[in-house]
Amino acid sequence: MEEKVYNLLSKISAECNGKYVLFSKKKLLGACGDETVTEEELNAYIESLSASGYLDKKYSDKDVVLLKPLSKSFTVKKDEKPEKYELRAPENSGASDFLKFIIAFLGGFSGALAGIAVFAALC
Repeated sequence: MEEKVYNLLSKISAECNGKYVLFSKKKLLGACGDETVTEEELNAYIESLSASGYLDKKYSDKDVVLLKPLSKSFTVKKDEKPEKYELRAPENSGASDFLKFIIAFLGGFSGALAGIAVFAALC
């Protein structure tokens, strides 16, 4: 994990004790340990940590952010890289979708025929 992000996560974990804490963004900028970190970079770090499961971010505005460290944040090591967060669509093959449709259609149709037969037998 990048040193700036590690320092930020360590500061948040040390102050929160597993509870939500409202942090000033100026205070968090100082926690990164580098004077060149901008507010946009800080927001990106927080979003990355939140998406990777290290933090739970409840609220954020221009000046403050409400954060809680998750259990994963207490086991992080300095040289560990955070996981990339990416969404993927499930892979589908067209033939299997059509086959599922046919099976579902035939099952519903045969159930309807059985229902008609039972109704006819009772009347």
